[in-house]
Amino acid sequence: MIVKLKTFRFKNDSLSNWVYKGSNKEVLFMNPDGLPDAPYKVLKSINYVKKKLVLDMNIRAHIATESYSSRFNALITKNHQVYFILITSPLINLLDDNEMNFVIGHEIGHAIFNHLDYTKTADTTLDNIKSQCAEISADRIGFASVDDINIAASALHKLKYGIRYSQNKIDIKKLTDHINDPESGYSTTHPIDSLRLESIIRFSMSKKYREYTGDPRYIFEDDGLENYIYENIKKQIY
Repeated sequence: MIVKLKTFRFKNDSLSNWVYKGSNKEVLFMNPDGLPDAPYKVLKSINYVKKKLVLDMNIRAHIATESYSSRFNALITKNHQVYFILITSPLINLLDDNEMNFVIGHEIGHAIFNHLDYTKTADTTLDNIKSQCAEISADRIGFASVDDINIAASALHKLKYGIRYSQNKIDIKKLTDHINDPESGYSTTHPIDSLRLESIIRFSMSKKYREYTGDPRYIFEDDGLENYIYENIKKQIY
């Protein structure tokens, strides 16, 4: 199944665009020693996503101190062939089970696409474009973990704003209308939320995803979808 999931990689999230850290699989990218184990809620989500996506990966989870990043955040790192998901307590408390599945799926996506094996260059603008393309790829694994646009939308907005609300209160059309709004905000390593959500929506109706789910009906051809997203990423960066 992981072979099929790798086909979800965003076309412009190309390995040739990244600087490879090396083939040493024993490199420790972050040491989770001393961090408390994540609660059952997170472990349950990891097991759910692994089962749904049919993944055979050694994944552990810890609570990250807020000094690792923002208050509402999750990230993945590895040591040898063991992956560690680090997630902050405020985010654990904020997300419901379905939203947690999306976030965990997203982080596992970074591992599936080997984003952990690559590093930045000296070109900040180029690095931001590469990073945003990587996030689009990871979002696709997050979506495949839940197969629900409303769950993906609520997870993204809770990550951004830390606000607790029910999924049925989210106006998806209003959110995606901000893609071409010059006042929608400038993003660097991550695409703006409206573009991330639009990308997920279009991906859910793409030939690639519908073939994965066994549904012959689709709206977007793969190349047209990828070009549309990439042009919008560049529009936000430049």
